[in-house]
Amino acid sequence: MKKILLFALLAGAVGFTSCGERSNPLRTSTGKPYELFVVMPDDKWEGAVGDTLRSILWEPFPMVNQYEPFYATFQTNEEQFINLLRMNRNVLFYRTGSAYTKPEMCAEYDKWANPQIVVYLTGPTDSAAMAYADEHREALRQVFDIAELDRFIYRAQRFNDKEITDRVFDQFGLRINIPKGYKVAAEHPDFMWIRYEAPLISQGIVIYKYPLTNRRTFTEPYLLKRRNEFVSLIPGPNEGTYMTTSDVMIPQLAQVTINNRIWFMSQGFWDVKGGFMGGPFTSYSTANATTREVITIDTYVFSPKYDKRNYVRQLQAIAQTALIPGDTIHSIDFSTLPVEE
Repeated sequence: MKKILLFALLAGAVGFTSCGERSNPLRTSTGKPYELFVVMPDDKWEGAVGDTLRSILWEPFPMVNQYEPFYATFQTNEEQFINLLRMNRNVLFYRTGSAYTKPEMCAEYDKWANPQIVVYLTGPTDSAAMAYADEHREALRQVFDIAELDRFIYRAQRFNDKEITDRVFDQFGLRINIPKGYKVAAEHPDFMWIRYEAPLISQGIVIYKYPLTNRRTFTEPYLLKRRNEFVSLIPGPNEGTYMTTSDVMIPQLAQVTINNRIWFMSQGFWDVKGGFMGGPFTSYSTANATTREVITIDTYVFSPKYDKRNYVRQLQAIAQTALIPGDTIHSIDFSTLPVEE
């Protein structure tokens, strides 16, 4: 499973270990996405140890319009962590004492409920454990992020809309699991706009392709230029208005691997040219070496009233089901491509 692979990558990076064999409990876990129960003594949660953990778990989620933490946290001590509390989907245990010779983190899946991840952060002293946690703060969040991402991906695959999924494949050669409830809003030969609409919430997936002709294709300026060309096909609320990339903040470009394929992920804000709408977007672009085309999966959220983090994460999970099964060529010699202005 992807979960095991990504956990193995974390293990190699920061010394994560498995705490035990995976259980198979029949009870379904409780809690909302990105909620986390911290199990530790009350006085430590209220003191310097709690301050360090909160600085990690409450760090601002990137590229949303207002402050949202990575995780909403609830704390209890081990004596009270019984019965229904053990059913929570994300649990972090904090333990120190002479029984632990060095600080470390380990994870256990589906201990009391399914799906569930339980992470143990341990060490001989508070200072040693907190220094270790602070050094590996991103990995501590990431192991929970991977578990949540897998849950979203599982739902996208389980409740897949076969008709839309097949239409995307026929047009782009791209396999991506579009959940039921999404509708195709607009379609052109190289462009498809798919969206899910609810009161005060809109989630969109824009898929487009274009020829790979520029050596500088996978740079932020070029990807944004092409993005603006395609998302301008999405109309705003008034005549003559349309979606574009906001210049409030420079989008961030990163390289990610999805199903053994390199994609370039861009995160930023979108707004409406001539209008007053906006929100976060995440865009994934890759090269189909067989057809020598660039394929982009662009996702956006509009939620003026509600928090956006979970909606962004849902769309990122959908994008990370992407496969290009017809691409049999594994590399491109970019040096043969011209440099276009």
